[in-house]
Amino acid sequence: MGNFKSLAQYMMQVAVISTVGCQAAEFEDAMGFRISSELDYLDADFEISTVEEVLNEPAATVTYANGRMIIEPLAYTAWYNTSAAVHASSVVEGNFAATAEVAVMNRRGGVVAPQWRIGGLLMRSLDDGPIQSYLGGFGTPDRRTSQVPVFEFKSTVSSSSTIGSSSHPSGRGQIRLCRFGSTVRALYRSTSDDPWTVADTRERPELDGPLAVGPVAYNYHAIPDLRAEFESLDFTTLDSEDECESAPFPAEAFEEEPLDEVEPIEG
Repeated sequence: MGNFKSLAQYMMQVAVISTVGCQAAEFEDAMGFRISSELDYLDADFEISTVEEVLNEPAATVTYANGRMIIEPLAYTAWYNTSAAVHASSVVEGNFAATAEVAVMNRRGGVVAPQWRIGGLLMRSLDDGPIQSYLGGFGTPDRRTSQVPVFEFKSTVSSSSTIGSSSHPSGRGQIRLCRFGSTVRALYRSTSDDPWTVADTRERPELDGPLAVGPVAYNYHAIPDLRAEFESLDFTTLDSEDECESAPFPAEAFEEEPLDEVEPIEG
């Protein structure tokens, strides 16, 4: 697991609270995360990690600094067709929105150079066999496609990828992936004051079960020169498809009035 901490003990605490009739109650646990829906326990500000698994961890260097997760992928890594790169994820079920504050840059802090260097969010099936995944990220495609950073979406069905992109020169902002039923969406915006741009919507029945969801970064070039910084990651349960665009970020539960005290769980 490297630098990542397991959620096993924490999840046991959530389970115990649920069994005593407090499932809908809001509370704050020892980690400092507020529970206001069934998915909020996964929210992270990356002072520590709450991801449950790191797939292909040797494909990147993962560190933490100033409340951020920083991923620096190695050379010739990619999420494309049959290729899989690093993925820091937690298992998510049901209808959800996953939203992250993301910035991509070169390793000196400047604008990332073209040639398939991407950082963002990925959802993928846990089933064995061909890759079934959906990605949204900031970064650069090849020089023929764009000379400046873009937002890219990528839908991979049975290890065959379809890609689309739109210009996003800053290389930073907010990324959201949603699943409602069998419909998935990739959205992005610069700040919380901006409206969401829906980059892609499609039916993905292959992604209707439990999914691994979380940060990714890859660098399909001989020179590993990408840094992807993730300042926060929020998960929100969706009650309707329209909430994919209307659900707040950061989650409003973190900004409401103080929490009621709860009895600590010993052990």
